[in-house]
Amino acid sequence: MSSPPTFKGPKHVTVDNVVTDFTFNCIIQYPGVTTDDGARFDVVLTFDGEVDEATMKTTTPLNKTVVFNSTDLRGHFGTDVGGIFCFNT
Repeated sequence: MSSPPTFKGPKHVTVDNVVTDFTFNCIIQYPGVTTDDGARFDVVLTFDGEVDEATMKTTTPLNKTVVFNSTDLRGHFGTDVGGIFCFNT
């Protein structure tokens, strides 16, 4: 990775001008050797330092961004949210 992953958000999801959800994007900063070098990353959220494997999402070789929404945070409001990023070959 060229620098630490970044979280962007929250971004509101609207339907008919009504906010229905929110998302956070986790962007992996990885300068691939080729356009499709096969590199994938697993991203898992942590809550108060505890890994929640149910939130694991994997990037694709061509898209190094994963999107988390309110469902991924269910049951964890009021906790300290972090992330773990693992290289997956």
